[in-house]
Amino acid sequence: MPVLPPTTTPPDENPGPQDRGAPPPETTQDPPAVSGEAQWRSRALKAEEDARRLESELVEIKATLDAAKQQLGQTERRSTIQRELQAAGAIDLDATMLLVEQALATGNPGDVPGAVSQLRAQKPVLFAAAPSAGSIRHSSMSGAVDPQDRAGMLAAQARQTGDRRLLLSYLRARRGR
Repeated sequence: MPVLPPTTTPPDENPGPQDRGAPPPETTQDPPAVSGEAQWRSRALKAEEDARRLESELVEIKATLDAAKQQLGQTERRSTIQRELQAAGAIDLDATMLLVEQALATGNPGDVPGAVSQLRAQKPVLFAAAPSAGSIRHSSMSGAVDPQDRAGMLAAQARQTGDRRLLLSYLRARRGR
C-alpha cells in the first residue's frame, strides 16, 4: 500500500494566526536584576566624575582668587604711592606716579618713600616748593601765631587767659612794630 503523506503539518509549517502578520506574543520578563557590584560601580564612576568636575571648579576658583590678590596688591601699592606723593607736595600726581612706578620697577619695589624722595631730588619741578620756616606769614584771622614774634606770643596768652593786662601789652607791642 502506498504511503500517504500526513495530513497534519509540523507546528513550524502550520500557518497559524501568529504567521499571518500578527506580532508575536510579548514575553513579560523582568529586566535582569542589577547586582550590588554593578550599583557600587555606577556610584563610584559618578563620584569620580563629580570629583573631576569639582577639581576643575577648584582650579578656576584658585585662579580667580590669585587674580584678585594681584589686583588688590596693585591697588594698595598705587594708594601708597599716591599718599607719599601727596605728602611730598607733588603738583601732577599722574605724571609723578608713573615716574615713581617706573623707578620702583627698576629698583627696590618696596621702597616707595625712597623712590619719591629720589624723584623729588631729580625733578624738583614736579613738586611744590616747600616754604621755609621764616617765610610763613599768618593771617590775623587765622588764629595761628608765630612763636618767634613777641606780639604773637602776647596775643596768644591774652586769648587763652582773657587777662586785660596781657591784651594791653599785646596792643602796645603791636603798635611798636
